[in-house]
Amino acid sequence: MFTSGTEANPKGVMHTHNTLGAGTRQPYDALALAPDDVVFMASPIGHITAVLLAARIPVMYGMTTVWQDVWNPEAAVDLIAREGCTFTFSATPFLHGLVHASNANRDTLRTLRLFGCGGAPIPRELVRRAEDVHGFRVAACYGSSEALVVSATTAEVPPERRYGADGRILPGVEARLVDPDTGAPRRGGEEGELQVRTPALFAGYHRDPQRTAAVVSADRWYSTGDLCTLDAERYLNVVGRKTDMIIRGGANISAREIEELLFAHPKVVSVACVAMPDPLLVERVCAFVICRPGEPLTFEEMTAFLRDQRVAAWKLPERLEIRDSFPMTASGKIQKYVLREEIERLVGQKALVR
Repeated sequence: MFTSGTEANPKGVMHTHNTLGAGTRQPYDALALAPDDVVFMASPIGHITAVLLAARIPVMYGMTTVWQDVWNPEAAVDLIAREGCTFTFSATPFLHGLVHASNANRDTLRTLRLFGCGGAPIPRELVRRAEDVHGFRVAACYGSSEALVVSATTAEVPPERRYGADGRILPGVEARLVDPDTGAPRRGGEEGELQVRTPALFAGYHRDPQRTAAVVSADRWYSTGDLCTLDAERYLNVVGRKTDMIIRGGANISAREIEELLFAHPKVVSVACVAMPDPLLVERVCAFVICRPGEPLTFEEMTAFLRDQRVAAWKLPERLEIRDSFPMTASGKIQKYVLREEIERLVGQKALVR
């Protein structure tokens, strides 16, 4: 299968029957699924989410799957209500759409008990709205096409950890943090690049041994490219990607941190922060924002809101671009590399190659 292409050209990820078998059993057990669950799936069949959660799991365990071929939030609510769907798994934009659908309420979504969510940052307020307003639980999960599901917010996780982590490392998965530049081990509490070793790890990139060797060590540790924290209880918190860190004058800014704060603004529907080339500071923060209809956000409103959230001045976005839509993958992820290319054209400067 192919990666979603959020950062660059998609890579062909090769799996075996054994790796997919392990990757299917792990989320089934972790999310406490059962044969009588009815899966709703809006992600395309060629994406790892649908392969594992809506094709393999139902076949292996005798469950029912309800497919939606073209994503539409209101139609999704109708399907879930009519078919009695109990579980779904998709990226954050799908969760946002479902929660804010005009026909979504506790009655129409009464059978839905669990929404597994991953692939993009999940604003904590969105989790609370799903649970408090609509009555279904959101399980934050982390994974990739290469390593499949690595962590999940299981049922026994206390509420305070559900809102503040990207799940707990699953049984059978080894995880460690290393310095992203040197590969040296990070101590407890320190941020670092996540490396994992799991029986679900892919066999390599199709016809690309060099790319494979760059991320998989001889002893099968996979370097995810994600910057994380990992505590003693194996709770994972994704800070951002190595390529998603904006370096302004030598200081690292997490795009994810700014995105999560802006997502809470009442006028904001979706947001993506990317690095904007700058001749003096190398990079500055540019915020691409989709606003609610008839409620445009100004640059001054954005910065004032972030200042109220006690964001340091040097982290503030220095450009705001309003859009009606974002370039998206079929699985619902924002293609940030396209936005980076767009801002390069708008400011008339190419990004510095480090």
